[in-house]
Amino acid sequence: MDILDIALMTGQKMRKKDAAIVENILTESTLCQRYANSIIGMIQYEDIPDGLDPTFLEIYRYCFGVCGVTKSDKHGIVAFVGGHSQDVNSYGLGTHFVGATPANETFDIIINETGVICKNNKLMTPDFDDIRLSTRLTLEAYKSIKACLKLSRYNKIVSTKDNKTQKALKEAMDNSEIGIPCSYVNNIGNELADEYNNTDDVKCIDLTDVRNSDKIQYLFKAIDDIERQFYRHYGISLANTSKMAQQSREELTNTNALAMIYALERLNCAKEFCDDLNRLYGTNISCHFSEVWELEYQKYKREIEDLKKGDNEDENTASDTIDNIDISEGAEDSTDSEATHTDDTERRD
Repeated sequence: MDILDIALMTGQKMRKKDAAIVENILTESTLCQRYANSIIGMIQYEDIPDGLDPTFLEIYRYCFGVCGVTKSDKHGIVAFVGGHSQDVNSYGLGTHFVGATPANETFDIIINETGVICKNNKLMTPDFDDIRLSTRLTLEAYKSIKACLKLSRYNKIVSTKDNKTQKALKEAMDNSEIGIPCSYVNNIGNELADEYNNTDDVKCIDLTDVRNSDKIQYLFKAIDDIERQFYRHYGISLANTSKMAQQSREELTNTNALAMIYALERLNCAKEFCDDLNRLYGTNISCHFSEVWELEYQKYKREIEDLKKGDNEDENTASDTIDNIDISEGAEDSTDSEATHTDDTERRD
């Protein structure tokens, strides 16, 4: 849907300012959906019981921090949005979880007795603000790119002293636009030449600034950095083209390890939910990283193993070096002792 579609739906001609606001809203919504779709697909579930939709399960826990899952009389096992309630434990958390589905089916479950909860993380906090922040930063960069493109496209504004001069200039410009390199006009051409060369009767306002187009490459780089930072938080360590040459293998491995912290946290919470659901209802649901995240996780584990092997080889090399030094020093001491004994014997003789 674009601005024209909205105008047709409303039956009104939109003002430029209103159209720009709507366009920004649509762009922000598109960017938000793109970020959300990628993160919601992080975890893949297997052997899903009837009624449980893993997409809504991931949406609920991502957007609200925690969701409830229980058995419905009508729809099997379902996920629902809600919150902790009544009979608080020693830490102030309710032992009940109360909520409802979008179909207005309400539930009041006792956690791990009549239903279970699925956490987004240990703190049960939502992550949707991460998407909102990255979306708004990306939108600002796109608006700057659009402004730079428009400034580089603006034409000169020509001001003339009368309609006769304007008509002659229009004819010359039209001929130039269709590919005629030279334009011939009537006697007004002589007057135009005099005006351009000798007077200020024909003035041009130049709004074009092609230098701003040079900044577009940096704006696209900013968008790449925003997306890289967002996905790194969720375990995808994207390659950085501006990586410093002096970065070591250990530093790069540590960066990948930092990227996996929160992704593994979300996976562990999903596995905990699967164990609770299987224990309560006898299901066989399980979960793991989806393909992209699994490849990233396996790469991270290989880097850790390679790093450990390198450390062991360095330790062995250092140990062999120390042993060789000890042997060499012992041999030198023995040689010096024998030489001293020989000298003493020769002096006595």
